[in-house]
Amino acid sequence: MSFKKSTLTIASEGKFYGLKNTEGAWVIPCKYDQILDFDGDGYIRVLKDNVYGTVDLEGQWVITHDKLLTHLGVFHNGAARARKDDAWGLVNEQGEAVTPFTYTHINAHVHGGYVAYDEDDEKGFLTDTGKFSYSISKYPKHSKQYKVIRTFHNEVAPALNWQNKWVFINKYLELANSHTYDEDADCALYAEPASVYAKLHPGQFMIVWPEDPHAPVIGNRKVRKLIVKVKI
Repeated sequence: MSFKKSTLTIASEGKFYGLKNTEGAWVIPCKYDQILDFDGDGYIRVLKDNVYGTVDLEGQWVITHDKLLTHLGVFHNGAARARKDDAWGLVNEQGEAVTPFTYTHINAHVHGGYVAYDEDDEKGFLTDTGKFSYSISKYPKHSKQYKVIRTFHNEVAPALNWQNKWVFINKYLELANSHTYDEDADCALYAEPASVYAKLHPGQFMIVWPEDPHAPVIGNRKVRKLIVKVKI
């Protein structure tokens, strides 16, 4: 599967962000707290007061902030996990509820759906279509090959094998590359160049999810960084 790249550029003025087109004109005004480059699902996340909205790759609004989503995952088969009022559920690409927001948590996507926890914190499996089952036998068969598979981005995902090593796999559950996770350094190193750059000013920070490859300390002068890792 291939995805169209956006011609829009994330730009900032002071502490706010917006999107510019190739001619330098504002397509999305510079008044938002954060803008996240699209995750291969064709949508750009735009954050205001910790609420998510989305625009398509042409800069047209799709999910507006009045949906009040405080988390929005990557879309798989037309649905994504989302959080609203401290509860979790699935939404479609327009931000409409696919399931009620009754789950205490929904984990990152694996093949066919999500491990989810109901309002009593009981574990089950939630399919992309919103069907929930307490029968963990419905969990995809990859569990025999890998302990954990994280979210797929462009058909590649981190996976924990039974030797407790993190590797990267494709949608066929085959090794996608030779990169492995270094437990001592708590990172995995890539040789590929960055495709998107985010400019941070003094006093600003960025939240990066574990499944999002990132290369900090890119700049023209001496750069100092502070990384805080939070268990999720």
